[in-house]
Parts: sequence; C-alpha cells; structure tokens
Amino acid sequence: KLFLDLIKFFELVAAITGFINYRKLKGTFWVYFPFFLIILFIFECIGLWFSGNKFINLNLYKYVVIPYIFFSYSYFFKKNLSKKFSNVINLGFLVFTLSLLAEATLLSNFHPYYSSFSLSVANVFFLIYVLKYYIDLVHSKRIITFYNYLDFWFSTGILIFYLGCLPYFSLYNLLATKFYKTIFLPYTWVFIVLNYIMYLLFSIGFIWNKKK
Repeated sequence: KLFLDLIKFFELVAAITGFINYRKLKGTFWVYFPFFLIILFIFECIGLWFSGNKFINLNLYKYVVIPYIFFSYSYFFKKNLSKKFSNVINLGFLVFTLSLLAEATLLSNFHPYYSSFSLSVANVFFLIYVLKYYIDLVHSKRIITFYNYLDFWFSTGILIFYLGCLPYFSLYNLLATKFYKTIFLPYTWVFIVLNYIMYLLFSIGFIWNKKK
C-alpha cells in the first residue's frame, strides 16, 4: 500500500516542478497543466482519506477522478493536435460519456470494483491521440529538438502508462475476482511503476521545455 500511495508523491512532484517552471508555460495552453496535476493530487488525497468507505471511494474514482483525467487529457490533446483532428476528440468525449452512463446503469452489476468499460474506452482514445501526435511530430521540423517540447514528454508518458495498463484496466474486475494472486497482484506492481514513470516524464517535460 505504501508504494501505491507513493503515486500521489510523484503527482505532487510533477505539479511542483510545473509551477517552478511556470514562466516557460506562459502564453500556451500548458499553463493549466500544473493546476490539473495539483487538483488530481487533491482528489487522490480525498480518496485516501475515505479509503475506509468503499462506497465513497469507489464512486469518487468512477465518476470524478477518471472523468476528470479523461476530459483534461483530451483537452490538452485537442489544443495540441491539428484542428482537423478535433472531430475525433469530440467523438471521444461523446463515446466516453456514453460508456460512463452505461456503466452507471446497464453495467453497474458487472463492475463491482472498477469502472473497466469507461476506462478502457478512455484508454483506447488516448492511444489514438498519441499515435496521431507522433505521426504529426515525425512529419514536422520539431522532430529535431523533440526533447525540448512538453507535449512530447506528456504524450510519451501517456503512451507508456496507458499502453502498458490497457489489459489491466480492461480486465480489472475479472483479474481481481478470478486471478487475484497469480495475475492481479503482479500486474498491480506494473501499474504502480508505470505511474511513477509517467509522472517523472511529466516532470522532465516541465524542466526541458523551451519557451517558444
């Protein structure tokens, strides 16, 4: 549990790093990113506070934290990718919202531990957005100094975490009930480490980002 709670520490470090390097973000939509991280950290702390109350904790993550992450990340991708791609991101908004509603009604009895369906939908759309980002990057002059752009570190962190955790999110309830010791627990360690890596990459992005 200690290592799981340490995820919050990495979130906080990333947020603080963003604020320390805030001047480099001014004039861009990335000025909102450190605030996103600090709010996420607060939500996580609330979840920790109510860890003993399964109902509050479960619904906090299902209907607050996960939607907050999806809509926020989608916003950053929408601002960063071409306008022609906006319709795909708008579709992502719609499909995720519908999946969340379906999970709250039709699928409520199938997901006792985690909102696997809506989170899997979010995961797939994130991977689509990241793929589009890399395609655009490869075909631009920015590829020469890619490491100086926060969007590269942001997208790379998203790719590593959500690609690595796609089976974990999609099969969470099944693994937690049927394969707890054999697969679920080892995969939870993978989930934790990938969280660390993602927030470390966000921190590196804040540090190495060059003001345009």
